[in-house]
Amino acid sequence: MSKELLIKKAFDKLDECNGNLIVANDVSRKGCDFGSDTNEVYIIDKEKKIIHIPLRSKKEIASKLIEIVCKKLDIP
Repeated sequence: MSKELLIKKAFDKLDECNGNLIVANDVSRKGCDFGSDTNEVYIIDKEKKIIHIPLRSKKEIASKLIEIVCKKLDIP
C-alpha cells in the first residue's frame, strides 16, 4: 500500500470515529509485521498534521506516541 493511501485511509477512519489522533502502519512491510520488534508509523491528528516515525523499535515508537499525546493534552 502506498504511503498516501495508508494516510488517507487512516484519516478517513479518524474522521469516521470523530477521534483526535490515529496511528497508521503498513503491516505488510518487512520489519513492520506483528511478530517484529520494530515498526514504522504515521501519527495523524484531526487537523491532518502528520508525524512520520521511521523504522524504530516498538518501545521507541510507544515513547514518542506518549510524548505526543501528553503534549496534545497539555501534560508536562
